[in-house]
Formats: sequence, C-alpha cells, structure tokens
Amino acid sequence: MPYFLILPVFALWQLAWVATSITLHFTRFQRFASYSWAITLGSLVGFVLGNSLLLPVFWGVAHAPVARGILGAIVIFLDPFAASAAGVLLGAGGSLLLLVLLRRRTA
Repeated sequence: MPYFLILPVFALWQLAWVATSITLHFTRFQRFASYSWAITLGSLVGFVLGNSLLLPVFWGVAHAPVARGILGAIVIFLDPFAASAAGVLLGAGGSLLLLVLLRRRTA
C-alpha cells in the first residue's frame, strides 16, 4: 500500500493549514481563521474516514480469488490515493459548509 507516499503529503497539508490558521489568528484577517481551522479539522476527519472505508475493499481483494493478480495490485495501490483525496476534499468542503450554515443560523 502506498501510504509511505500519502502520509507525508497529508502531514504537510495539515501543517500548512495549521500554520495558516495560526497566522490568520494574529493578523487583521482574524475573521478567516475559523474557516482555516474548519478545513484543517474537516480534512483530518475526512482522511481518516475515507481510509477506514477501504478496509472492506482490502478484505475483499485479499479473499476473492478473481481479484488476485494485476487487478488486485491495481486496487491495492490506487484506491488509497483516491480515498485519501476524496476524504480530504469532502471533509474540508463539508466542514466549511457546516461552518457557514452554523454562522448563518446564529447571525
């Protein structure tokens, strides 16, 4: 599995958003810091959920005689990239949407 490629990129993504959030908190753009924190936390949750949903896929590839071979190798190698990217994007987008809806309700 290619998590040796995915995890360093995700760690840099998280560090960049944390640095952005902290920097925004101490500048005149302080009102945008909550959006940056929402992206940071939402992408973390999305990454974890997206990759945890892959466990049944890996179980099926490991135990299905048809999926062994080149198809199984492709699934094992490419699915973590797709799940990680989809989880990060959906998590970040969902958390931003939730924050916007909560701010509209309280305003």
